[in-house]
Amino acid sequence: MFKRTLCAVLIALMLMMSTALAAGYIPARKLKPNDDLYVLDNVGVLSDDTKGEIVFSNDLLYKACGAQIAVVAIDTTGTESIDDYATELFNTWGIGGGSNNGFLLLMAIEDDDYYALCGDDLQPKFTSGTIKDYYDRYLETDFAAKRYDAGTKKFFEAVFARVADTYNADVTTAQGVAAFQAWVKAGNTATWMGKPAPTEYRQDDDFNFFGVVAVILLIVLIVVISSRSRRRRRMNTVYVAPPPPPPPMGGPGPGGERGGCARGELCPGAQGRRARDPPGHGARRGGAHPRPGDGAHGGNAGEPPGDGAAGSGSGADPARKGSGNEHSVAR
Repeated sequence: MFKRTLCAVLIALMLMMSTALAAGYIPARKLKPNDDLYVLDNVGVLSDDTKGEIVFSNDLLYKACGAQIAVVAIDTTGTESIDDYATELFNTWGIGGGSNNGFLLLMAIEDDDYYALCGDDLQPKFTSGTIKDYYDRYLETDFAAKRYDAGTKKFFEAVFARVADTYNADVTTAQGVAAFQAWVKAGNTATWMGKPAPTEYRQDDDFNFFGVVAVILLIVLIVVISSRSRRRRRMNTVYVAPPPPPPPMGGPGPGGERGGCARGELCPGAQGRRARDPPGHGARRGGAHPRPGDGAHGGNAGEPPGDGAAGSGSGADPARKGSGNEHSVAR
């Protein structure tokens, strides 16, 4: 039973480790942006048209006022909370530059979660309540239905319009879409857009913590199973002493020769042994059987029956009766 339980735990552990390693977790500090900076789709949930709109609209916005709106889709944030991951990613990439007027939408698809935050310069226009309202109006319904592309497009266009209005920038997402379509019509392709280089998916410089933990636990489980099996074998081995040699049939006879009884006759010595009770049989050692209650519950010899149980009055205890201003709101 113990061995089967350990085997089941080991299999579950290996499955969890393989799931964690296959989930595509990349620490925020290792997640690199593309040359365009504005969109990164590690999961493949955004269409080329949406990515093109994000990139070309951002080009217009940055030229007009220096603001930047980034959209990132990843598998999972691992053991990190999505708000911590987004904050580290925002600062690592430097979204918004020195003007601190950047905006980030992070979507963790496997975690079924998203998070948005902005730089200090945009906080008056994007309070926690405003961002929560934008979630409900433009993103939540499509995200819950796994229509990630549609929800991202609506959310980006709403945020873009508010940022442009904040800085009085005379640019729109419609102009960005037109610029992207003209770029494609000129013979360019958008298949590369928003996709990281292959080396950016790897974690070559990271210490594979999950793998090391899995190996250590595997070794520990093997040692425990082996030691328990050896202990069980030792416990099941019983030493059986050889039987004693049979007693002689008779004592020395007259003249020092070995005597005995004729076949079929009863030797006098044997008759004497049969007449005695064997040691330990009959009455209990020390006298008659104890009366009920004498010493059965811890009483002393000579006390009245039943005095042993109630002597001390002790026993089992009775049962006892029982950020200043947030940048965004997590989903």
